[in-house]
Amino acid sequence: MQYRALADQKEIETYQEMVRLAFVETPEDMRTWLAIHPFTLQNSRGLFDDEGTLLCGMEIIDGGALYFRTEKPIPTALITAVASPPEQRRRGYIRKLFEGMYDEQRQQGVALTALYPFYFPFYRAFGYELAHDAAEYTVKIGQFKPWREAAKRGRFVPLSSAAIRAEGVEAVEQAKNHPGLQAELDTLNDLYTRWASRNLGTIARTRTWWVGKLVHKNSVGPPVTSSTILKIKATGCMKWSCMRCWLWIAPRGKPSTGSSTTTTRRPKR
Repeated sequence: MQYRALADQKEIETYQEMVRLAFVETPEDMRTWLAIHPFTLQNSRGLFDDEGTLLCGMEIIDGGALYFRTEKPIPTALITAVASPPEQRRRGYIRKLFEGMYDEQRQQGVALTALYPFYFPFYRAFGYELAHDAAEYTVKIGQFKPWREAAKRGRFVPLSSAAIRAEGVEAVEQAKNHPGLQAELDTLNDLYTRWASRNLGTIARTRTWWVGKLVHKNSVGPPVTSSTILKIKATGCMKWSCMRCWLWIAPRGKPSTGSSTTTTRRPKR
């Protein structure tokens, strides 16, 4: 068996279909996923048998990094889209895939890897440990009234994405090419980065990641109003994006955010 990067577009397409079936995505959902986070020859890895058949695969997110109260984030192998077809499961292939990834990251001088586990005991067997926990709340914008002092210094305004009525890939392209929204996302990411750099294990985010949070499951959705119920995940990486049609504009003061949720592993040497 061989662990390696995918070599051509045919292997990429095989891996894409493997992921689609493993994550139970419709073809349209998968096209939206790939419009936001495409699988490439640089970020896709697979385990192949002696005949060159892809047995399972993963994506190592481009430019992955975590903050640990550091001015600059520490390079980290952020793993996602781990998939294998049903007929190849329970044969130890995923373990071999991860062992290949650990070796590759050691050779590149990367000491950390992190992922969001679908089932924690499964990845714990590979050496990962729980790094953060999270809580989830459902609130109305009206319930933010106790923030009276903050409200005197700013206001909630809809992001430009509230005007997007397209779905799927078209919505992604509109969000990526909307000049007003891109400037807003840069402001949003700057606020997040200032918070993340003061905390432990928070993920460095990109403009593309924020676009992905605006365009989720084929739809940006209607503009958020004062009566809209928002689901807010109390994690550093989600606190702002869950309120995905809004941006807090505050001339003074800083927004409040929560803590990130990841599972991390330090490869053994």
